[in-house]
Amino acid sequence: LTADVVVCAADLPWAYRNLLPDKVPAESMSKLKYTSSAIMFYWAVDRQYLQLETHNMFLAQDFKGSFDEIFQKHQLPEEPSFYVNVPSRIDPSAAPSGHD
Repeated sequence: LTADVVVCAADLPWAYRNLLPDKVPAESMSKLKYTSSAIMFYWAVDRQYLQLETHNMFLAQDFKGSFDEIFQKHQLPEEPSFYVNVPSRIDPSAAPSGHD
């Protein structure tokens, strides 16, 4: 595949191993210990939360500590940080009228 840009939603190590010609980065990635990058929920709610924008980031008070719990201790943090996407802010067809 020849392209200026490639957008790939596959797992990064898989993409390096199977889609790219240079195998060196894939080999170095194979030695890493992986963790979940995100837990995703897709919710529909029966009202609008107008205080939310399209992209909303809620960081834990001690966000560095919570990230250390995830990436160094490999456990769920006491107080997680989370991201909320409200696609209906930019695409009204993403939710019925009056809903998010």
